[in-house]
Amino acid sequence: MPSLSEQIVSLLPYMAFAGTFGTAMAVVLWRKLQATRAELENHREAITHLQEGFYRSTLDGKQILANPALVRLNGYRTEQEQLDAVKNISAEWYAEPGRREEFKRQLFERGRVNGFVSKVFRHKTREPIWVSENARLVTDAHTGAPLYYEGTVRDITDEMKLTETRDRLEKLAANLPGGLFQITRQEASKIDIRYMSDTFADLFDIRDVPHDKILKCIISRIEPGDLKRYNEAFARSAKEMTSLDQQIRYTGSNGKEIWIHVTATPEVEKEGSLVWHGHAIEITRQKEIEQRFERLANFDTLTSLPKRSVLEDRLKAAISSCNRRDEYAALLFIDLDNFKQLNDTRGHDAGDELLRQVAQRLRDQTRACDTVARFGGDEFVIVIDNLGTDMELSREKAAAFATKLLGGFSEGFDLSGREHFSTPSIGIALIGPEEATMEEILSRADSAMYQAKKNGRNTFVIFDEKRENGGNAIAGYLSDLHGAAERGEFHLVFQPQINRGGRISGAEAFIRWEHPEHGIIAPSDFMPLAEKSGLINEINDWVLKQAIERLASWRDNKQLSHLSLSVNLSVQQFSLAGFPERLEELLEASDIDPARLTLELPESLLTRNMKTVASRMRQIKKTGVRFSLDDFGTGAASLANLNHLPVDEIKIDGLLVSSIESDDRSRSMIAGILGIADALKLSTVAEHVGNTLQHAYLKERGCDSFQGYHFHPPLSADVFEAVVGTRPQHGKLPLAS
Repeated sequence: MPSLSEQIVSLLPYMAFAGTFGTAMAVVLWRKLQATRAELENHREAITHLQEGFYRSTLDGKQILANPALVRLNGYRTEQEQLDAVKNISAEWYAEPGRREEFKRQLFERGRVNGFVSKVFRHKTREPIWVSENARLVTDAHTGAPLYYEGTVRDITDEMKLTETRDRLEKLAANLPGGLFQITRQEASKIDIRYMSDTFADLFDIRDVPHDKILKCIISRIEPGDLKRYNEAFARSAKEMTSLDQQIRYTGSNGKEIWIHVTATPEVEKEGSLVWHGHAIEITRQKEIEQRFERLANFDTLTSLPKRSVLEDRLKAAISSCNRRDEYAALLFIDLDNFKQLNDTRGHDAGDELLRQVAQRLRDQTRACDTVARFGGDEFVIVIDNLGTDMELSREKAAAFATKLLGGFSEGFDLSGREHFSTPSIGIALIGPEEATMEEILSRADSAMYQAKKNGRNTFVIFDEKRENGGNAIAGYLSDLHGAAERGEFHLVFQPQINRGGRISGAEAFIRWEHPEHGIIAPSDFMPLAEKSGLINEINDWVLKQAIERLASWRDNKQLSHLSLSVNLSVQQFSLAGFPERLEELLEASDIDPARLTLELPESLLTRNMKTVASRMRQIKKTGVRFSLDDFGTGAASLANLNHLPVDEIKIDGLLVSSIESDDRSRSMIAGILGIADALKLSTVAEHVGNTLQHAYLKERGCDSFQGYHFHPPLSADVFEAVVGTRPQHGKLPLAS
């Protein structure tokens, strides 16, 4: 067929005769020709500069046009070189023959092909590459018959290699324990997760979390203490370009906590951002094994108490704390009496069961901040902290605690259905601001424990260096106890009790022995001897008689008549036949209001037969006196029993009060005790109040009365009455002797 220009030239002779109309037609056709030529030229120019390969092929695969990009892709230098070399591009190009047929099928069925990815050969070099094709079938405008096809070709070899690499990494990651991840930091505070394997997503339970919320979700599930440590390590890794290595506790959406070990290495990218290439793996089982081994190494398998190695660490810490803070703690060395006899007569199984039950009783009577350890065999050690800065008061607290421990042994132990009674001998060594080694403290407590054995067992002795250097002279005091009351060597001291308004509302009476040669001897030293010698009831009766007579002396004094007085009642005195009658006799002789006398019962009394205890309390209660439950909070008192006993007052254990600043458990127990007292309409007294913070805490939670060195130490009768007369709110007065 002649071209458009040839047709126009052949028509020119006829147009010459067509006049004006013919001339106009020629001009229109000429302009159309020029526009078509310009359009074709622009089209060719665009194809030439196209970054993707462009081709046009006949229906049988013979290429008739190829732009420079396609020529380069196929390894040729010029278009003509490629057109001459390519006979059938479909047959010569595809690495897989089936792809050629698939390309043609889509082309002729749909009229076009989009995103057709295939592995092909560079035509000249036969180098395998990956391409993505788009093509269209060009048809006759009038008949619709196919004329040729044309399309673009894009080299995607690098993309495919990257995809293959990613697929291989995913397969590798899927078979690796744990998960892989990449974290980036473009700016100081902008952190993002660039990549995470499926196993990483499963490990952190974030499959269903949107990508922009993943980091926030992970952070919210890490245990706060571990998160703080992790963030510090992450910042250090970024600053010093060192590897990150952390173990964290993580809680998934199911609420289960697991341990995860995270390691990552930082790298600076070209644009200056930081990227961490990391690995995370669950180590819960490993941590459980580690903890099991640690427990085996540090805790006794029989009693679950800390072993000697843990005790030594905590004892060193207590010594250091006392030196640094100028305060006192105490170590109690406990040895079970006649334990070997139990092993010999009933076997080691019975002995082991006794040790387990003893360990539990010791745990029940201590605070969370104290340490109870098995030292070996039938020996236990307790370290009690936070006894305060006054040595004498600390001795009294340690003695009170030991007395409570002894009371805890008054109830028998169930050994395979048979009741067994066991007693301890306790040696106490104070830990104070003075320099002392761990070995010295243990030696002192051990020495005091052996002295308790010599004193008859089932008692305690507080180590006294003067006593040790003097050949344990205290043992010789036993003969001096006889007649001490008649010789006027005993006297009472009174520690004020302060009400919520800051006024002195009463006092607790304590006995002191003023030995003619050795001076003041503490009750913790001579009362155990009195108990063993049978003098305890005589001394207790003297204390009760003196306390009632003191109340009688206050009866007609306007400044003192409102005062109440508390007296400690021992288990022996409480159980003594004829005690209710003796009490009634003393009250009648004094003509005092019995409601002003409070008898403080040890909490350990409630571990005995409750029917007997309740009956005796009701019998004594008929005299009109009040009952206070002493050292409440760390013993074995049953709340159910408490509700059925004629108790008027609860006295919060001084060890709990001393731990208000340092022990969450003590604070919780105090709050609970005050709540119980309020519910049962019982008054409350807190003993051993040592500072303003403790006083404020107790007062804020509703405690009624307060007693301790923060207000006054125990005072002689004359000084106490003078203090009440002046009604001071506070004051540090000399310790009464």
